[in-house]
Amino acid sequence: MSTTSTVLVVEQSTPARSERFEIDRHRASVLDTESNRAQVPVYSRFTNAEKRGITALLAFCGVLATMSTTSIFAAIPEIVQEYKTTATIVNMSGAIYLVFMGLSSCIWGPAADIFGRRKSYLCSTILFFAFSLGTALSPTLASFFVCRAFTAAQGTAFLILGSSCISDIYHPTERATSLGWFFAGTMFGPAFGPVIGGIVVTYKSWRIIFWMQTSMSGVAVLLTYFLLQETSHNIRASNLKGQGFTNGVKRIWRWANPVTVFKLYACRNLLFVSGMLYISPGVGYVIGVQIGGRWSDYTVKQWIKKRGYRLPEDRLRSCLLFLGLLLPASMIIYGWMIDKHLGGIPVPVICMFFQGIAQLAAFPSLNAYILDVMQHRSGEASASHYMMRYSLAGVATALCMPMLNHIGVGWMSTVSASLLLVSTTLVYWTIRSGKSWRDAEAMPVEE
Repeated sequence: MSTTSTVLVVEQSTPARSERFEIDRHRASVLDTESNRAQVPVYSRFTNAEKRGITALLAFCGVLATMSTTSIFAAIPEIVQEYKTTATIVNMSGAIYLVFMGLSSCIWGPAADIFGRRKSYLCSTILFFAFSLGTALSPTLASFFVCRAFTAAQGTAFLILGSSCISDIYHPTERATSLGWFFAGTMFGPAFGPVIGGIVVTYKSWRIIFWMQTSMSGVAVLLTYFLLQETSHNIRASNLKGQGFTNGVKRIWRWANPVTVFKLYACRNLLFVSGMLYISPGVGYVIGVQIGGRWSDYTVKQWIKKRGYRLPEDRLRSCLLFLGLLLPASMIIYGWMIDKHLGGIPVPVICMFFQGIAQLAAFPSLNAYILDVMQHRSGEASASHYMMRYSLAGVATALCMPMLNHIGVGWMSTVSASLLLVSTTLVYWTIRSGKSWRDAEAMPVEE
């Protein structure tokens, strides 16, 4: 059976460029061997050392995006005291942060495809630095909220462009392993952000947290400027030469229209101790991304041997065990042990560890699949993904406390686990029907 798929031309106005790009994709889809991968121009532009360096830079920026979300948790009492407000109001800044991360996906995804990864990344790191500085200096609660919201809008770019850059430089059968390293960086923030925040507020002002964030983002600006090369296979803006200002603006608006993304779719000691509890899922996250990335690529290669060719849906098989069994089971045990006051501290901590493994073991497969089936529009695909993820996360953050107060942690965990099982069913449905859906839509993929 042929492994070649029909590839749509990216830009009709530049047939020579698009034809070369199509040939590269055709070559990428023939056989999965080291020699063939070395012959594919779009994946051999960078040396292995350069690829690892780019991945490390992307992971570092991922730390910034996610640490900014969680490092504030331990500092909430201090912020409440300084701004003379309530914990509920300050906690809403976390929900706003997540919502703005989701909404800004509509901007950064198309921008990366139009102007290239490097320019978009450099712009986002500079703005992240500026708004982190603004947060550290915020004189009022209103200015604090505004700076946090706009910081979040830049943090999304690190996640979207990180995934897109990796899909640009790695062959599909190597991609999930590299995404695993990238997500190891993004999971450092949720795991250790509260710990770092707890240590800071134990000895210093909460503003030090954001001064640290400002310093790290300044380093990110320098590293991006001097080290990050352009990775995009096809920068749309390069096709606008000679078309005039009016036509150029019209085409950019058509490409950048946010609608396209939618279419794709209080004791300081206690603060320190509670921050330490995040180490358990954090260790699970780090282990999970390594297991998940390698297991995903291994599963793909095994199905290539079994069937003789690759389907993008093959990698989704690797996450069914984590999504459908380990994660919901650990969530239910965690919730009911706390609800019934059983197991003390060890059982919930162990459950959080396995939750961390399961969550991040599934992420590389899910993210790599999105990039595999939408390689020609990877920026917009990542944008739609993160928009959905962080928008729903923002809603969930706002609703979690009312739910806990009304139904308790046991039933809330049960509801969450049930939603996971529904999601797993949808993933399985995608495995069974994904190819027919793509054929019906004539979607170009690297098979």
